[in-house]
Amino acid sequence: IQTNKKHHRYLPIGRNMIHSRSHRTTNASMLLLFVLYSAIQNSEGFASNKIQRNSLSIRSIDTRHFQSTNGQTDTTRRQKQGRPNNSKGARRKNNNNRYLNPNGLLNAKITQQKNAAEVLSLMASTKGALTSPGGGSKLNSINFSTSMHRIGRHVAWAWQNPEGNDRSKILSDPRFALLMASAGEALGGADVVDAGGRPLRFGNRELSNMAWAIAKLKIAPPSSVVPVDTTEESTERMYAKAEEVRKLVYETAKRRREDPNAQNGAWIPALSQLCGCILDHISHNVMAMNSDKFQLQEYANLLWAMATTKRCCPETFAYVISALLRTVDVEDKAGLRPQEWSNSMWALATSGFTGPELELIPFAADLMDDNPEFVDQFKPQELANIVWGVATILSKRSGKADGPESAAALRIVRQCAMQLVKRKGENYKTQEITNTVWSFATIGFGLTGGTTADAGNEYTFLRSDDIEGDMLLMEDTVKVAISTAKQIINRFRSQELNNLSWALARLGQRDDELLTMIGNEFGSPKRKVTSQDIGTTLWGFATLEFFDESIYRQIAKRVNGRRAPYTKPQELSNVLWALATADIVPKYLDSFDTLLRKSARTPPQVAERDPITYVVAIASQELMRRPQDFKPQEIKDLLWSLSRLGVRYPPLFKAVALHLVGPGDDAKITGRGLQGFSPQALGNLAWAYARQAQLASDMANRRSADMQIAAMSGRMVHYSASFVDVGESQLQKLFYAIADADLNGHDNLSQLTPQDISNSAWAFAILGMRHGPFLNAVASQLDSRLHRYMKGDKRGTNFSGQEIANTIWALATLNCAHPELLDSVQEYILHGLSGSETSLKAIAKHYKRQELGNMAWVCAVFDKYPEKLIEFLYLGLLGVGENSDPDYVKNIHKDGAMDPSVVMSLLYLQTNMSLQNPNHRFALPPNFPEGWLPTENMSGKGLISPNGSLEDQEDDSFELELTSSKIQLAIGQVFDRIGFDHVQELTIDSDAMAKDYGVFVTSMDTEMLSLDLAQLETKIGIEVDGPGHFVSRIDNGPTEAAVAGHETGLVYQKGSYQCNFDWNYEDQEVNGSSAMKARMLERLGWKLVNIPFWDWYAKRGDPDEEEAYCRSKLAEADIVP
Repeated sequence: IQTNKKHHRYLPIGRNMIHSRSHRTTNASMLLLFVLYSAIQNSEGFASNKIQRNSLSIRSIDTRHFQSTNGQTDTTRRQKQGRPNNSKGARRKNNNNRYLNPNGLLNAKITQQKNAAEVLSLMASTKGALTSPGGGSKLNSINFSTSMHRIGRHVAWAWQNPEGNDRSKILSDPRFALLMASAGEALGGADVVDAGGRPLRFGNRELSNMAWAIAKLKIAPPSSVVPVDTTEESTERMYAKAEEVRKLVYETAKRRREDPNAQNGAWIPALSQLCGCILDHISHNVMAMNSDKFQLQEYANLLWAMATTKRCCPETFAYVISALLRTVDVEDKAGLRPQEWSNSMWALATSGFTGPELELIPFAADLMDDNPEFVDQFKPQELANIVWGVATILSKRSGKADGPESAAALRIVRQCAMQLVKRKGENYKTQEITNTVWSFATIGFGLTGGTTADAGNEYTFLRSDDIEGDMLLMEDTVKVAISTAKQIINRFRSQELNNLSWALARLGQRDDELLTMIGNEFGSPKRKVTSQDIGTTLWGFATLEFFDESIYRQIAKRVNGRRAPYTKPQELSNVLWALATADIVPKYLDSFDTLLRKSARTPPQVAERDPITYVVAIASQELMRRPQDFKPQEIKDLLWSLSRLGVRYPPLFKAVALHLVGPGDDAKITGRGLQGFSPQALGNLAWAYARQAQLASDMANRRSADMQIAAMSGRMVHYSASFVDVGESQLQKLFYAIADADLNGHDNLSQLTPQDISNSAWAFAILGMRHGPFLNAVASQLDSRLHRYMKGDKRGTNFSGQEIANTIWALATLNCAHPELLDSVQEYILHGLSGSETSLKAIAKHYKRQELGNMAWVCAVFDKYPEKLIEFLYLGLLGVGENSDPDYVKNIHKDGAMDPSVVMSLLYLQTNMSLQNPNHRFALPPNFPEGWLPTENMSGKGLISPNGSLEDQEDDSFELELTSSKIQLAIGQVFDRIGFDHVQELTIDSDAMAKDYGVFVTSMDTEMLSLDLAQLETKIGIEVDGPGHFVSRIDNGPTEAAVAGHETGLVYQKGSYQCNFDWNYEDQEVNGSSAMKARMLERLGWKLVNIPFWDWYAKRGDPDEEEAYCRSKLAEADIVP
C-alpha cells in the first residue's frame, strides 16, 4: 500500500481533489468524470444549494427525524449452534486475501472516511466506479453496500458532525446520483464483475445494508406515489431507471457547462424513483435467498427499511418475519438483542399489514417473559418502540382485542410498564414517555372497558385477566410518566405534548399541574404549534374536565386563521367541541345571527378580536366552504358546539342541511345523505337544530326590537325562527332523513343509547316534527329497556331522570299518546329507589324539579295517574309526606325557587286528576303556589308567565298571555253579525273551578284556563287555533304544503320576516297541550268549536264567506245561533 502511494499524484478539480492511480495515463472514463465534475463544481452553488423544490420525494424532508429513532447499526455477526458458520471470523478465514485485493483496499478506505462527502470523493476518485455502468468492474457488492451504508450513517448522525453530512447537499450531489445509478446497474446486470473478474453477487448482508441506507436517507418515494413492483419486470425497470439517472446527470453537466445559470438537479425525481426500484428489487430477491444465511439484524433492518420508506410488500413482510422467527436461537441468551425485536415490531406496525403479528407478538412475549435479563437490556427507546408497535397493531381492530396474540400483547405491555416503574423514568426521553402512555391509551390498558363486551365506541380494549392489577399498574406507570414529564416539559415537541394530553384523557388520569404546564407551553408564542396540536390538546383538557378558562383562551389565540383552508376538519371541530364542553363562551354571540338586523350585530372586525369568536368564525366558514371534507362526526361536533355555546349561525345550519339532504322542495336531489352518522351523531345533530330555535326565543326575549321576525313568544318563535333560518320544507326533509336513518339504519332505534333517544325525541318535539313510526319506536324502546333494566340487563337500559322526562315529554308534546309508559316509568323509578329510603333527599339526588315537573305534565296530558308515581312526584316536588315548606324543599334541591312551568304542570296535574276522579287522595299545599315561585312571577292572581325555559310547554295557552289577536277580534265580530252572543277571552281561575265546577285545586286564586270566545249561558266556547296549537306530520317526508310554499312561505316586509304557514288538515295535528286543554274544558261541561287559522285565512276579506263559514262551524257542533 505504501509503495502504491508513491505513484499517486493529485489533479486539482474545482475545489476538490480526485485521486488518479497513475500520473502516466488518464483513460476516457477519468477524463469524462473530470469534465463532468469540473463543469458542475464551477457553476455557482451547484453542489451546495438546497435540493430543488420540484423534487419528487425530497421536498418533504423533515430534518427533525435525523436522529436514529428506530435505526439499525452495523453490528458484528455471531455464530449460532446448528447454523452455517457465517460469522465475521469465518468470512475472514474464507477470504484471507480480503485486504490484499483492490476491492478490499477500497472497502477499508470507505470505512475510514470522516463524512459522507469524503465517501463520495473517494468513490469519484476510483477510476470508473461512478462513470462506468455497474461500477466499471471496480466495485464489488461489499463496496456498494459499505459506501451506501456509510453515507446513510453519516447523514443520519449529522447533528453530531454536520461538516460534510448535510443531507440536502449529499442527495443533490451528482456523485451520489452516479453511485446509485451504478448500484442499480450492478444489481440488475447479469454480466457485471468486480475488480477480480468475479460476477457480482449481492448477499443478504449487502442487501439489508443498502435497504437500510436508502431508508435512512429518506429518498425513496412511498408506495402511494410510486406503487411497489416486486414482479420479474422490476429488475429491468430498475436497470432502465439507473440508465435514465446517469443520462440526466451527464445532460445537466453539459447544459451547465454551456450555461452556468441552467437549472441543476434535473435527475432528482428519477433518482428518487431509482431508489424505490432498488428497494423493490431487494424485496423481490430476499424471498429467493437462503434464509439460513440471514442474521437477525439483517432481517430486522430489512423490515425497518421497508416500513420506514412505506414501500412494503405484504408477501415479503410475512416471509421475513417468519424467517426471522426460524432464525433466532432462544437458547443463545447472550445473542438476544432487544433492538432487533423492538424494530421488527415497530416495522410491522408501521407497515399496516395484518397476519404476521399472529406469530411475532406471542414469540416476542415469550422471549420477554422467559428472559428477565433480556428485558433489562432494553433501552427506553426500545421499550417504547415495542409497546408502540403492539398498540398500533391491535388498534387496527375495534372493540375487544381477543385471541392468543392479544393475550401475548398484554404481557408485553405489562413488561414495558413494569420497566418504566422500576427505572422511575430515568433516561426516558420525551418521545419515549409519550409513546408509552399513548400506547396504553390506544389499547385501553388498565381501563374498565376491558371487562365489557361492548365498549360503545371505536376504541380497542385489550382483554385482561387481571382488571384490578392492570389498572393499578397503569396508574403507577402513568404517575411515573407524569412526574418525569414535569421535569423535562420544555423538551417536549408540540406533537408529543398533544399526544400526551390525548392519552391522559383516554386513560382518565388528570394531573392539573402537568396540564397547566402543557397549556402554558402551547400558549407561549415562542413555541411552534399546529392546528392538530391545539385541537387534540384542548380535546384532552375538556375530556379530563380541566376547565381553566385563561388557558383555553390563551391556546385559542394560537389558532391561525390564514391556515384554516389547509386545516383538517377534525382539528377545527375538536377545538370547538373542547370550548363548548368547557363552556368557554364567545364574547360576541350576536355576530352571526342573521335574524338580528345587520346594524344590531357586532361587526366582524370587532368580533374577531375575541379569540373564541374568531375560532367560531373560521371553523364555521370552513364547514360552509368545504362540507364534503368533513366527516359526519366532525359536522355533528361543530354544530353541537355552536348550539351549546349559545351561538346562532343560521347560514351555516341552512348550508349543512342543504348539503346533507338536498333542497327541501326537490325529492329527487338527496344530497350527501346521512350514511356514516352514528346514532349519537344523529341525536346531537337534531338537538343542535332544535337548540338554534330555542336560542332565537331567548334572543327575542332580550332584544325583540332588533329581531327581523314579528314579535311573538313560545312555540311560535321556534317555528318562525327555524323556518326563516333553514326553511320549513328543508327542515322537514332533514328530520325525516334522521328518523329514517334511525329506523332503518340503526335497527329500529335499538342501537341508540338512552341519551340518543332522549335528544332525538326532544328535538322533534321542539320543532313540532311528528314522525309517527319514529315516535312509536321511541316509546317501544323506552318501555322495553326499562323492563330489561329491572330484570338485570344493564346494557343500554339505564335511563337518567332527564332522559326519561324529556322522552315522555316529547311524546306528550307531539300528541303521541302512550299512557302505558307511565306504569313502566313508575316501576322503574321505584326499582331505582328500592335500595334506599324513599325521601326527598334520595329523590333530589337523581331527579331535578324540572324533570319531575315534566313528568307531572305528561301525566296530565296522557290522563294517566299511577298512584305510586304521583306520590313520588308530590314528594319530590313539594315535600308532601315529609315537609311541604318551600324553603325546606328548595334547600334539598339546591335550585332556588320553583320554575313557573313546574307550577303550571302541578296545577294541571291536580286539576286533571280531580276531573277524572274527584275522590283521589292527593292535594297541593295550602295557598299553592304562594311561596313557591320567584317573587317577580307573583301577582294578585298568582302566575303571570312562565320563563320559556328548555322544558317549558311553549304554548300560548299555557303562558296565559291574554292579549286578543287581530284574527280573534275579527272572528268575534263575525259571530256578532250572525247573532252569536259571546265574551272575548274568558278566564277560568281556581276560585271559579271550585265554586262553579266543584273542582278544588288551590285556595289561592290562580288563573287556570282561558277561552278565546265564550257564550256563558250555553257553555259554548270558540277556540281560534293558531300555528302554535299544531305539529306537522312528516311520516312521508316534507309536507306538500311546505314544498309548495318553499318560495312563497316567507315574506319580508316592513323590516321583518312573516311566515305564511300554509298548513292544512292533512299535514297538521293538534299538539298535546291543546288536546289536554280541550279535554279539560269538555269535562267542565263546555262544548268547543275549533277554528283552525288556515280555514279563516281562506275566507277572510269576504263578509259573506266569513259569515257562512262561522255558521257552518256552529252547525257542525249542532249549535243554532
